[in-house]
Amino acid sequence: MDKLLNKLKQLKVNVKDLNDMQLEEIKAGFELGEDISLYAHPKFNIWQIKQIRDGIKDNLDVTKYADAKYDCNQMKQIKYCLKNNVDISLFKEPVFDWKQMREIIYGLQYSKVDVSIYALPDLSWLKMRQVRLGLEDGINIMKYHEQGFNSGQMSIIRQGLVQKVDVSKYALHQYDNFQMDQIRAGLRKKIDISHYADPKYDFTQMMAIRQGIRSGIDWESYADPKINGRVMWDKLCAMCKEKYEKLDEEKKRLREQQEKEESIASSIEFKSSSSQKQ
Repeated sequence: MDKLLNKLKQLKVNVKDLNDMQLEEIKAGFELGEDISLYAHPKFNIWQIKQIRDGIKDNLDVTKYADAKYDCNQMKQIKYCLKNNVDISLFKEPVFDWKQMREIIYGLQYSKVDVSIYALPDLSWLKMRQVRLGLEDGINIMKYHEQGFNSGQMSIIRQGLVQKVDVSKYALHQYDNFQMDQIRAGLRKKIDISHYADPKYDFTQMMAIRQGIRSGIDWESYADPKINGRVMWDKLCAMCKEKYEKLDEEKKRLREQQEKEESIASSIEFKSSSSQKQ
């Protein structure tokens, strides 16, 4: 312990400024022969110290992130980049939180896209993800961010563009992402969305109307924004049940008729065969 205290004194670090957890971590590194000057300072919390020590163990150039301006999660992302040969030039300053950093890293390492398109500090990581996924499919949806759509809406717009539906039908601020998704689903199945693409319907009502159209039932009887979505679904289920029960009855009737006809044909054939033998 005396050797450690002397070393800390050489580094002009006052032990009284370190808490027990910091001191314990520094001691562990000192005993392993690590260069504790890289992290033995009260400005680093225990989690930052651990990230620096982990980098040392992996023989990484920890000077790239051993700076108190980075929190432990940001340090972890830079450490990952160093370990996997990912460009860290965008992280020279901590302008991105760790989740934003992760989306940039994914773009560099896996998606292989132009991350400069979405590497913007004011772009949330959720929006970054949608832009990145779009770029993977050769689609740039940044304009929808610029138009003020949230990440959920951008997700549905992106999916529609990938599926080659007319997103202009729902890329409107009057719809939330759940409503957008119901319109997208209708367009994809080539349903006449004009029957429910109206902000007066919430997404559960839209879904009930859309499914009613697909099922070929009397959906117009419940297509009223005053009717709760759950009630619409109850009506939809009841109508579908009635429809399929009738279909089952019709199938049963046709099957019985077919069996009867086959029985008659078999009887005639038997009589004909018996007559020929006589």
